[in-house]
Amino acid sequence: MDQNTQGNSAGSEIAQNRRFCDKFGSSYSIIEEGVSFQGDITVRKPGNSNVKIFGAFKGNIDSKGIVFIKKTGDFSGTIKAGCIVIEGKSKGKYHASEKIELRSEAVVEGDIDTPSLNMADGCDFNGEIKSGSFDISKLNFVEKRSKK
Repeated sequence: MDQNTQGNSAGSEIAQNRRFCDKFGSSYSIIEEGVSFQGDITVRKPGNSNVKIFGAFKGNIDSKGIVFIKKTGDFSGTIKAGCIVIEGKSKGKYHASEKIELRSEAVVEGDIDTPSLNMADGCDFNGEIKSGSFDISKLNFVEKRSKK
């Protein structure tokens, strides 16, 4: 799929998420806005294991890369990934081997298991957090990226 979705150019999308793209690559499987999907997705190809959800998804995602639930996304299920970034609505269980980031627009219900959690001011979270060496100081951050 073309990364020019949702009015973003590929360059600005990569620049905004540089810290993720440098590690996991900039190629994604995409569920577009207006699309509803029910089922399971497993992606294991190195450098091409990333998923973006702009539409509705009900099921499970198993990925070695990044899973983005974008602002228009509505997710219900279980995600197991390297990193998880949530901007939209999401209900389920989340396990990230590296990091979970809840951005300011996120509305999340469920259980989180990750060694590193970042919650932007304004996000809505209801659930339990599990982390082996959890540091409460990692909970708050202010988004410095411009909102478009």
